[in-house]
Amino acid sequence: MIKLSTLLEKHPDDIDSTSGVIIESNNKILIMTKTEGGYTIPKGHMRKGETPRQAMHRELKEETQITLPTEPKFLYKTERPIDKGGDFMYVFHYKSDKELKPTLDHEHTDYSYIPISEVPDIYYLDKFINN
Repeated sequence: MIKLSTLLEKHPDDIDSTSGVIIESNNKILIMTKTEGGYTIPKGHMRKGETPRQAMHRELKEETQITLPTEPKFLYKTERPIDKGGDFMYVFHYKSDKELKPTLDHEHTDYSYIPISEVPDIYYLDKFINN
């Protein structure tokens, strides 16, 4: 049996920057419930030599088994707070005509599509929600 702590260890090529995608459908966005508590969009650490777009696609596939049929739009880059690991978070946006159903991985216990006005306070979503 594999221990959860082993699954959550960083990949040796991980860097501090992260990249993720906001998946929106009918004015709602996909929010994942993290195993250790809290909420997130599909995102994760970039790896050495990887572009933010490549990292976003890799993390989306690893965490949800979703492959987007078209390219998402790059929205912005924001600083990651020191308590979150520092460096940058790259945020992409994909608007879908239907809710894409993720397959949960070991990092998440649940998911839902939440109206944009009701999204929990997540630092890297502030610019998206307030625009």
